[in-house]
Amino acid sequence: MRDLCLRGLNYNGRTNWDTYSTALTAGEALGRNFAGEQALENQLLAIVNADTRDAGAVMALCEGWPRSDRFLAMRSRFRTNEHSVAVSMRLTTVLSTPERFADALGWAADNLQGDLWESPAHWIPAVVRRLKTDDEAYGRMRGILFDQPSPGVKASFPRILVQARTLDADLRNWCRAEYAKEEGVFVAEVGMDLNAGQCRLARQSVFDLLRGRDV
Repeated sequence: MRDLCLRGLNYNGRTNWDTYSTALTAGEALGRNFAGEQALENQLLAIVNADTRDAGAVMALCEGWPRSDRFLAMRSRFRTNEHSVAVSMRLTTVLSTPERFADALGWAADNLQGDLWESPAHWIPAVVRRLKTDDEAYGRMRGILFDQPSPGVKASFPRILVQARTLDADLRNWCRAEYAKEEGVFVAEVGMDLNAGQCRLARQSVFDLLRGRDV
């Protein structure tokens, strides 16, 4: 399996979606199944040192060695504009401060359109994992949601927060108030639901939570 995944990492940025998706999946599988192997970490770091744009190797390190001192030391070498949304958001999830992490999620909710190459399935699970343990990032996301949220934030943040922890009283009350606010509105707000990977009625995403469909 290791050798098969290593062969699947080869993506040079000029091929089709299938090759790109294979590289990301192969990287995730390597990190998930072989995280304890020092020799593999060395091999992946060598690949990324040679080319920081290697999507598959970057994803493998994010998945299996996110707190590796050598990987963290490379932080300044990564440029978000060199990567696809999926890889950039995965790097942000692993390497960024809580403030920048929460802001990046807000940007994603406001700017992504559900394009195939954005591929939330490759990075939203990592976002949820971080929020389970990062109290500051979790608090910052709630602050953005409870302040003046955009339609995308309304459609995305509550579901992500609940997946990471629970639908507590404050979040439930916000959902109820937001749902009631949209009652009888003829032009409803539409935002990017990062969980679904597509634009949806913000009210529908809130309704899903209140009905227990995401809990």
